[in-house]
Amino acid sequence: MAFFNNFVEKAKSAGKKVGDKTTQTVEVGKLKYKKGDLDNKIKAKYYEIGKSVFEKYKEGTVIDSDIADACGEIIKYEAEIADLEKEINKAKGGKTCPSCKKFVDAQFAFCPYCQTALEDETETATVDVDVTIDEAPSTESETSGSEGEAQ
Repeated sequence: MAFFNNFVEKAKSAGKKVGDKTTQTVEVGKLKYKKGDLDNKIKAKYYEIGKSVFEKYKEGTVIDSDIADACGEIIKYEAEIADLEKEINKAKGGKTCPSCKKFVDAQFAFCPYCQTALEDETETATVDVDVTIDEAPSTESETSGSEGEAQ
């Protein structure tokens, strides 16, 4: 009977430890979640600050030269992104609405999201060709037409 009582006591002790560990794990998880949430809020504020400074830069407000350099890089990156989005949409068989910036199938003349008229994004290639014409050959109709006018 002592063996059974000892076993029960050990099982209770182990169960209590497991319960305590589970409670601790849950509490740590909740705290980590709250910490992550606050980290995300800080990142969002950094983003808001950065976006505000960048908008002021675009409006022509004089700002620190380091920040101005970073803003210039952002403008370059935005242009590269716009070019890549056009290439992606072209590869998908579509185009980007200039107003709402959403992807639209190539078949549409107007954006189905904001009803903006869509430009044709197909590019036309120009080819330089050097052509020398010594004398244009005459055709029978031109010859007979000329003779008919002379008569």
